[in-house]
Amino acid sequence: MALDRIADRGRENTPIDNVDRSNSTRLFNLKHFHFPREWAEALGSFMKRWKRSNWMRQQVGYREKAALAASSRGKLDGPRLCYCRPGRLCGQVHYCPRCKLEKEIRPALAEYADVFCQAPFWFAAVPSITYRPEEAGLHYIVRKDAQGRAKEYRHRLPFSRHQPLPGLTLDMADFHSVEKLLRVPFEFAKRMERRGLSDGAHVTREIALDFVPRPEPIPKYEWRVVEVVLPHGNGLFNTRRKPCWRFALECWQIFLEVWDDWGLMKYGYPDLMVGKPMVDQAEINRWIGYELKPLQFEKFYRSGIKNGCCLEHLNLQFDQTVFGGVKEAFNGVRSPRKYGNLNGDPRSNAHEVPPFRKYIGIKPPNRTAERIRAKIRKSLKQSPPGDLFEKLSEGDLQFLIKHHLDGKTVTIEDLNRAEPEL
Repeated sequence: MALDRIADRGRENTPIDNVDRSNSTRLFNLKHFHFPREWAEALGSFMKRWKRSNWMRQQVGYREKAALAASSRGKLDGPRLCYCRPGRLCGQVHYCPRCKLEKEIRPALAEYADVFCQAPFWFAAVPSITYRPEEAGLHYIVRKDAQGRAKEYRHRLPFSRHQPLPGLTLDMADFHSVEKLLRVPFEFAKRMERRGLSDGAHVTREIALDFVPRPEPIPKYEWRVVEVVLPHGNGLFNTRRKPCWRFALECWQIFLEVWDDWGLMKYGYPDLMVGKPMVDQAEINRWIGYELKPLQFEKFYRSGIKNGCCLEHLNLQFDQTVFGGVKEAFNGVRSPRKYGNLNGDPRSNAHEVPPFRKYIGIKPPNRTAERIRAKIRKSLKQSPPGDLFEKLSEGDLQFLIKHHLDGKTVTIEDLNRAEPEL
């Protein structure tokens, strides 16, 4: 404490809830009473690595993410995210760019590294919801730039004369509705395959948040900030038909059927983006990286400031919503999911699948087998070698029994020989 008092001379005596927490420079200038030393050390360690790493600097918003994480009091382990690096991952995949890269993006890029030529056409789709009727409808991309980003759309806007809707929040009253909407992209992908518009799909769920001032009058004890939730999804599809405006209209009809069958019109308006055909494997890779990106929570925070939110209440609402409510909603809906010829699930009976839906990816290693291999290597490095059986979980042992392997004597070579059937 004495060291903190000495170091605090000349520092800013402002409560952390009253400052822009995405500004790392401002956080470092606060007294340690407001921004504790362990938080500052974690953020300082991150900043040193950020300055040395080209990859970290290329991740848009990474520095702001780390500042918001380090100063959070929600369910996120902020210091752990700041210390995250290869070989010492924090495991907070929804929020951490490094964990997203290592645990999801790189495996997906390896699995679909050479799929472009194995299907006639590839396109992206974004099934979503909006509360603004003038924006709701079908949006087909008619022109893209060299990186595959949309530059021009053709629209169908059938709800332009309807009334705006207030939108959903992550409060308990709306929570089940948000979870239901997060499942819509997967139902859309299933129906696209059943109708023959898609032969395969890789689909993820995503949440966007807009923090806005709470409308007057404000109930007693309520914060003056409220979030508006936009559950949506991102999908990579392949098809035997060339995507065009008429094809997009058929996709739109399937999307509307999902909304009608699931009774979703009371929540908002359906909104669907369909892309024109992708031109190469590089465009597929870029879209996979976009699909699997971590939550862009620094953008939500910055937009809340621009929207004129009370900063103190924004900070409190932000931690509760982004690091609590969003995490619970994500944990309730598994993602990503794979369909048709992009699904390499070994439980699928390949000879019953039509030829055009045969798996076209590179089968990823079995995760349980990889975990057991890591435990074997760790045991062998010990002197004397450790007891592998003690390190194996109940799930590991059940996996080995299922594949006729002994948990006491199993070797890496045994797992490699069993790989084709895993």
